[in-house]
Amino acid sequence: MAETKNEMMQEEKKDMSVMLDQLAWGDERPVREEKDEISILVANGMVKEFTGQDEKEYARISIPMDAPEGKSWPSFVIPSDKLNVNESGKSMWAKIPANGKTTLSMSEQVGVKEDGTKEYKTKYASIDNKDLKKLLEASRDRSKERDSFKEKLEEKKEAVVVPMPDTEKKQRAMAL
Repeated sequence: MAETKNEMMQEEKKDMSVMLDQLAWGDERPVREEKDEISILVANGMVKEFTGQDEKEYARISIPMDAPEGKSWPSFVIPSDKLNVNESGKSMWAKIPANGKTTLSMSEQVGVKEDGTKEYKTKYASIDNKDLKKLLEASRDRSKERDSFKEKLEEKKEAVVVPMPDTEKKQRAMAL
């Protein structure tokens, strides 16, 4: 039995060497085929993860825009395993095919039911991935231009707090 195992190993070595000899060997390293991909960057707050009907994990990415009343922000879906957390932890990025297309969806209010609940309809549009990247960058630039909520709050506090003259303070204190 040991002799047959040894013979089998010798046969396998011969087969492997024949396979290697048949390969097209050259002096130059083969050029690696580059995938034409683009990176998209989104804020963590714009990503909602969910499980699809096929039991796979997906992420819905919303694109913040100035939407009129009754319309939601446009969004698109990608597999969760394509999303990566940035080093800062405040944003996420993904690589998508540069020459591909992505389907955007947006909900729009179409009416109000008799019981008072709002009725929505989802609309779909296809967009080139390069245009999607431009759209995401434009929404990020717009959000940087806006004042932050904290800055607005400080301005409102300053506007509301008006110092009272000493005489009014004394009169109020005496009245109590």
